[in-house]
Amino acid sequence: MLAIEIIADKMEYPEEAEKYRRLTPEMCAVTGKETYYPVEATKRILPGLPGHGSLYMDFRIAAILGQGALRKSSWIIDSRGHITYVKGKGIRGIVKDPPAPPWGAYAAPDMRRLGALQAPANTTNNNPVIQFGDKRAMADKLRVIYTVLEEMYFSGFSKGNLLDLEQAHTKPVLNYGVGAWSSFREWAKQHQDTPEWELAVWMLPTQEEMQEMEGGCVNGGIV
Repeated sequence: MLAIEIIADKMEYPEEAEKYRRLTPEMCAVTGKETYYPVEATKRILPGLPGHGSLYMDFRIAAILGQGALRKSSWIIDSRGHITYVKGKGIRGIVKDPPAPPWGAYAAPDMRRLGALQAPANTTNNNPVIQFGDKRAMADKLRVIYTVLEEMYFSGFSKGNLLDLEQAHTKPVLNYGVGAWSSFREWAKQHQDTPEWELAVWMLPTQEEMQEMEGGCVNGGIV
């Protein structure tokens, strides 16, 4: 089940959908499920979607995909089918404290990507998934990685340093401690180049958030 299906399942077919109604159903190119209200699939359908190859989309799904912000923004869809557009802080919040299922979340690294359509609906909070572009990150692993990277970030390493450890500048390494840095690098070997690592770096506070934290106490872990 996809996150956008949570919304669709809460929607009624409007009167205008009646002209598309059929006695024989077609398969929705997005969900892979039968629909008696098919409309032509005019938008690009990703190969990874359940119904890829079909020429039709369910009317409700097509209406949802007509909302451009769904692709260009980061969001959370809750069990009521409501969409909340968020930034890194919002994604950090659900990693720490997931909402009641079903829910889905998408972190947008690049508005040109169509990964939002692939975001799954989490029907349980047992290691839920967060879609990051066209990749899926497991929340339990993400939580562990983020906690460590946040500490490194507050210790003076930039997001660029943490994405490419080979390019880390000498000054933050010396300030952090060469021995501690070596231990971190050894730990990082098993996690680098994973969706969880990339999303954890993306989730780190923005400069604006860092400025808000100045003069106050910065709590460890996900905030």
